[in-house]
Amino acid sequence: MSYKKRFALIIATSVYEDQELKKLIAPAQDAQLLAEVLADPKIGEFNVRVLLNEPYFKIKEEIENFLISTQRSDFILLYFSCHGIKNKQGLLFFAAKDTNRKLLESTGISANFVNDLIRENRSRQQLLLLDCCFSGAFAKEMRAKSDGRVHVKDYFEMDEYSQEDRGRVIITASDSLQYS
Repeated sequence: MSYKKRFALIIATSVYEDQELKKLIAPAQDAQLLAEVLADPKIGEFNVRVLLNEPYFKIKEEIENFLISTQRSDFILLYFSCHGIKNKQGLLFFAAKDTNRKLLESTGISANFVNDLIRENRSRQQLLLLDCCFSGAFAKEMRAKSDGRVHVKDYFEMDEYSQEDRGRVIITASDSLQYS
């Protein structure tokens, strides 16, 4: 794969103000370990930003800043580790520390919000890692090109016109009906 720079935004939420959302142990630990691996010049050589236990408005702002700041030749990685919640229509929301299940539309981070920004992103190489319940629902509004195999490099294809690798890979911890 050819790339100019590698950028990763790691979003993890372990603690929640809403009593219906239980505290999670793994997100904070996973975020720290993933950040170390990605930033290691011998392994990932990513420029890494970690958001841990932030409010929903801060997460949304950081996602948008992250996605509008990358260039066409950059490789981007976006990682979520948190509670995944579906609304009555089955659409996925990522929970922030101040997400209120009763006000999910206004206090959660909708997968559609992320999806729209990813689609508009200039980067031709995108990897999303979604470590939350119901994460397979992320693709509800997308057309999938996957054949079920996990061969990430196979999905980054050479663009014959620009001679750049391109592609979007989404790896989920569960399907749209599963807890993770």
